[in-house]
Amino acid sequence: MSRALAVSFIITNFVMFAMSSCYQNRKFEDLYSFKGADFPLSPSVPWSTKGVGAHFFGDLLESVKVVSTSGSPYIEVGGTYLPFSYAVLRIFGSIDYPLLCLMFLISIAVGIAVVTQISYKLNTNIGRIDILIILLSWPMLSGIDRGNIQVFLLLLLVLAIVLFSMGHNVASAITIGLIGAMKGYPILFLLIFLGRSQWRKNIFTGLSTFAIATTVSLLTFTGGFMPNLRGFVRNFTASETAGYFPVAYNNSLNGLFESVVRLNLFGMGNFFDTVNNYQRPISIILILITIITCTMTTNMEVRLLLIACVLILTAPYSPSYMLGLLMAPAVGLYLVSRQRRSHTVLIVLVAVLLSPKVFPIANLGTPFDPLTPTLNSVLNPLILLTILVSLVIFTLSRHPILKSRRTNTLNFLSNIDEH
Repeated sequence: MSRALAVSFIITNFVMFAMSSCYQNRKFEDLYSFKGADFPLSPSVPWSTKGVGAHFFGDLLESVKVVSTSGSPYIEVGGTYLPFSYAVLRIFGSIDYPLLCLMFLISIAVGIAVVTQISYKLNTNIGRIDILIILLSWPMLSGIDRGNIQVFLLLLLVLAIVLFSMGHNVASAITIGLIGAMKGYPILFLLIFLGRSQWRKNIFTGLSTFAIATTVSLLTFTGGFMPNLRGFVRNFTASETAGYFPVAYNNSLNGLFESVVRLNLFGMGNFFDTVNNYQRPISIILILITIITCTMTTNMEVRLLLIACVLILTAPYSPSYMLGLLMAPAVGLYLVSRQRRSHTVLIVLVAVLLSPKVFPIANLGTPFDPLTPTLNSVLNPLILLTILVSLVIFTLSRHPILKSRRTNTLNFLSNIDEH
């Protein structure tokens, strides 16, 4: 990829991101994604508190305050992050918040530079500017704006895929295990090891890393292992039941169904309102189909796309930074570099998904409402679902067992015709 094209992509991405944000926010400090600052009624820091950075990077502020003001994020406070995330954040709980914001931004810049350099050193086929384009896409910018630890998860995920592509399987499995311990759902990326050399060992390594990091973290909290584990399950379940999910930013099936209901597209609002009540069984079925499909292919980029798509689609709420999971298959597609039309189509679709599209498609001319369906909440889930279904059909149709059965059926029918 030429340097001119790379620079143009980065500039365009920033401009589109700024336009999308400015369209819905009138204040300069709200330039980026939904509620870059902490919520006005947040108990973490009173809204009257003054100081540089006192109300920016809301997720960082609230999550750090959860662990810095109590001995247990689950028993004394209603924390919903996984234990390992709080254990890491606890290290920074005593730091003055403006200084913590500065450290957050510097660590992200250093992290992007380090991952870019390591990726280039591990695989010289990777251009620094190319990997930088992927790392500076919209999901990363949105995660930075929110102050969400997802940005570090995304950097580690890209590093894990590069390690995997170069045969450093144990290091890759450990990295995915740590990522899973931070957020949970990325542990599904261990499926990329299926059928590879020593795949059982690598998956066991990843799961062990996840279990050890989680267990040790729970033991460090006041109250002990089981009370904190029960507290986490209780808080997490309650947050899913009573969660506030802004439709405008939701890239999951839930966002798509809610958008169709609110817009009543083709008069199908009531139907999708009913379908949305069955989102959990639908999600379980999609995850099972994805796991089965991953066992039937060895293509790294196909597995990465399947996993990323199903994780984004099946979450109750997939905000903009969740689309960052597509950075993994973006790297996979880049490393494979197959000269096929289908490969090119997938690259274009992933690029579209990684671009900002939070433009309202209803109530135009009125003040922006986060519950308003947007191009983001309709188009992104449709693209993700299209990729997922297409890859499942393509993989199943090329599996030896199904191909042999199809051939036998055709031979049988031809024999009938001859007689």
